[in-house]
Amino acid sequence: MSSTRAEPDAPGASEPNAPGASQPNAPVAPRDASTVVLLRDTPAGVEVFLVQRAASMDFMGGLFVFPGGKLDAEDSSAAMRARIAGGADGTGVLAFADAVDDAHAVALAVTAVRETLEEAGVLLGVDRQPAELEALRRRLLDGASLATLLEEHGLTLELSALAALARWITPAFERKRYDTRFYVARAPDDQRSCVDAHETVACRWLSPAQAVDEARAGTIKLAPPTLHTLEQLSSLPDVEAALALARSRPPPLIEPLIRLIGDDLVVIYPGDPEHPVRESAMPGPTRIVLPRR
Repeated sequence: MSSTRAEPDAPGASEPNAPGASQPNAPVAPRDASTVVLLRDTPAGVEVFLVQRAASMDFMGGLFVFPGGKLDAEDSSAAMRARIAGGADGTGVLAFADAVDDAHAVALAVTAVRETLEEAGVLLGVDRQPAELEALRRRLLDGASLATLLEEHGLTLELSALAALARWITPAFERKRYDTRFYVARAPDDQRSCVDAHETVACRWLSPAQAVDEARAGTIKLAPPTLHTLEQLSSLPDVEAALALARSRPPPLIEPLIRLIGDDLVVIYPGDPEHPVRESAMPGPTRIVLPRR
C-alpha cells in the first residue's frame, strides 16, 4: 500500500459529503463524460497537455485537468454517425462497450473529440486540418453542432485515433458525479493547442513526471484521477508506448471511495486494504491523503 496527496476540490475528494458529514438522501446518478489525455513526443520525452479550469467553475475550478466534458445528445445523432469513417475501432473506442452498447460507446468517443476541440482547439481523428480550424471551433462554441461543421468542411472522423485508457466513476457521496471515460491520443503535428478563455483559462505542455512534481510542490493543483493518470504515464518513453498500453488491455474501472482514517480524509482506490475491490486497477498509489481546508 502506498499513498500520496492531492487537491480536495476534485472528483472523489470533496470533504462536505464525506463519511461523517451530512449526506444526501440518495447518491446522485453519475453523468456520462469523456476526457482526452493528449500527448506529444519531444526530444526530452513525452509531454501531456493540461488545461486549467476557470476558478469560477463550480466543478474543479482552478484545477489543471485533461480536456473533456459531458456527453451531449447530438454526440449520438444520426448526422454525427454519418461523419464517422468506417465505424469505430473495436479494440479502442468500443473497449467501453462492456458497460454500454456500441452506439453509446461511439457517442462517448465523439464527446471526447468534441470537447478536445472546444477546450484545447485540437481536432482529433481527421485526415487533414481545416483551413479555418479556429473559426470552426468558434462556431462550435457558439452552438453549432460538430456534425454540421464536419459536413460543411467535408471531414469525417477516424475514432481509432483514440485509445481507451480508463474509466473513473465519482464516489457516491459527491454532489456532482461523472462516469468519465479516459482516452489517450497523439496530438496532431499540424495543429496548435490553445484554451477557450472561458471554461479553460490557461494551458501547459509538461512531462507527466514534471506535472506530478509541480502538484506535490503546490505549483499546480490536480484532481486525483489526473494525478493518478500522470503517475502511470510518467514511466513511459513515448506516445506510442502510451497508446500500446491502452490497447493492450481492457480499460480498468476505478471507483474511488472516501474514508476517514485516523485524522486523515483519504481517497482509496481498488487494491487498497480499505477498498472492497481487492485487485488493483492501475499501478501507483492505492490511496490519496487529502489536505484539510
